[in-house]
Amino acid sequence: MATPGGSGQGQPLSNEWQDLGLVDELKKMKCRRMWAEKGSDVALFCITEGDKERFFVTNAKCPHENGPLDQGDIEDMGNGKYKLICPIHFYTFDLDTGISETHAPMQVAVFPTETRDGHLFVKYPEVLSKKNPKKRPSRF
Repeated sequence: MATPGGSGQGQPLSNEWQDLGLVDELKKMKCRRMWAEKGSDVALFCITEGDKERFFVTNAKCPHENGPLDQGDIEDMGNGKYKLICPIHFYTFDLDTGISETHAPMQVAVFPTETRDGHLFVKYPEVLSKKNPKKRPSRF
């Protein structure tokens, strides 16, 4: 098992593990966007299997026409396999490999996750946040 190397608290991580937060909080949403400070956002998916959760992290945008994958559907294929369906043109991607079943060789990047001590970690090269750091607060 890998050891986390980053805290996810504002430092560049250069592909180290970072803590995304408490599993009990993150599992409340099946799909969510995680915002990158400077670059590409990711989509975080939580799938409940019995009494435990599995988490997957992919690019937030579909490689076909930048559809919002965090707004896509997840389909259970059986045997612990799941596919992600883009909400724009319904391209599908295996959540383990990122490979498109409908439009090979198209692929989304997938990033490893692991849970430890009630927290979810992801190996990703940029600092991620549950809030959009690019969005300006309202003045009123």
